[in-house]
Amino acid sequence: MKNWFQIITIVSLLLACNKDSLRIKGRDNPLDSNFRAPHVEIRTSGDLTCVEMNSSIEVQWAKTNIDASLISPEAWVIRNGKKLQQITDEDFLGDRGNIRVNIASFGFDHLDNFQLFIIQSVSSRTWVDSIPNGPIVIYNKMEAPVFSAIQLKNSTAKSLSLTFDVFELGQTPVSEIGICYGLNVNPSISDLKISFPIPYFNKQILSTEIKDLIANKEYHFRVYSKKTSSVTYSRNRSFFTALPNKPTVSDPSSGSITSNSITVSSTIQDDGGGEIRETGFLYNTTGAPGLQDIKVLSALNGLSFTSTFMNLQPSTKYYVAAYAKNDGGTSIGNPVSITTAEKPCLISQGTTGTDYTIQIPQKSSFKPGETISISMTSPVYAFKQASSVILYDGDSPVNNYGTWLVFNNNSREFILPSTLKYSSCYNFRIVYYSDIYVTSRFTVNP
Repeated sequence: MKNWFQIITIVSLLLACNKDSLRIKGRDNPLDSNFRAPHVEIRTSGDLTCVEMNSSIEVQWAKTNIDASLISPEAWVIRNGKKLQQITDEDFLGDRGNIRVNIASFGFDHLDNFQLFIIQSVSSRTWVDSIPNGPIVIYNKMEAPVFSAIQLKNSTAKSLSLTFDVFELGQTPVSEIGICYGLNVNPSISDLKISFPIPYFNKQILSTEIKDLIANKEYHFRVYSKKTSSVTYSRNRSFFTALPNKPTVSDPSSGSITSNSITVSSTIQDDGGGEIRETGFLYNTTGAPGLQDIKVLSALNGLSFTSTFMNLQPSTKYYVAAYAKNDGGTSIGNPVSITTAEKPCLISQGTTGTDYTIQIPQKSSFKPGETISISMTSPVYAFKQASSVILYDGDSPVNNYGTWLVFNNNSREFILPSTLKYSSCYNFRIVYYSDIYVTSRFTVNP
């Protein structure tokens, strides 16, 4: 069954008739560099995109080089890439002339197409000129309307602007004209559609912008026409919506903060016109986190997303940024700084001895590898030796300095291990026989 609205565009034709093989080259480009026929320009008196099957047309031809002679010129009507009939009533003796084609004599069907060529040839070398606007479509007024193919005017991430020409309305009434569309090939009026006011004259251009589409998707379109209860469709055409802009996200807001975890949230401020593919957070301890830093994925809940970072260091400043990704790319929001809480300090062991007072220098914090002097003072006794000295973080032993360590003048220096992590709960415990002496807690800040 014929497609009632199909306008066939022939990009190239291979014409065969007996031993002749015609290849259409660009204007002023001969098939053979040794064969230089003068170019023939073919003009029409009006728009010959569509013509009625019972009519006739007349075109004008003219040599572009009046000093050269045409080489065996012939005028041919071509249909479906093959020679249909030669027009013999033009002798090509002058520099210009007219060619008349009686359309009714060819018995064309509705939406057949033809082209008019002027062919010059010698031996196997051929030069072809044609009507510049391509094939002419034949229509039956009783079976019209006839439309051009749908053309894309503009594409955004969420809309497509389309246009098509009404070549011929025909003689039978049309109740509805429009475009139907969808994500599948050959959409029908049961899918999405946009209808137009019925035009009152031929050669009218109909345009529309179809909105609320999905970015970077292929949509299929057909022009449809209703006559009473019958619906006919044009050939399917497809176009892609544009890639979306990158999305934008809000600055992270902090929720629960502990010594080793942070909970943060963010929202999608603008999806950029595309579907959000991924959301999450980036963080580091140096500032302005990027995709190369630690990434924590977070699923969207509406337009918001939340994550909790675990296994963090206490009392440490972290820089956090939200990010979101769509088909247009990945965007990273502004970073914010969030500091974890101090580690809870649990020191269950207290000093049991009463003969000595244990003391360390009073400082806000120490560095790993720094030396600390511990003094064991007493108004009565000298402290000469410790049974053991152990460094603790809270109640967890960190470093054992050994046993039976000698003190000079009631004091001794101890070097903090270089691998210590931040804590405000470090303490030394000195055992002297059965007594235990515990220093005040102190902070080590790398």
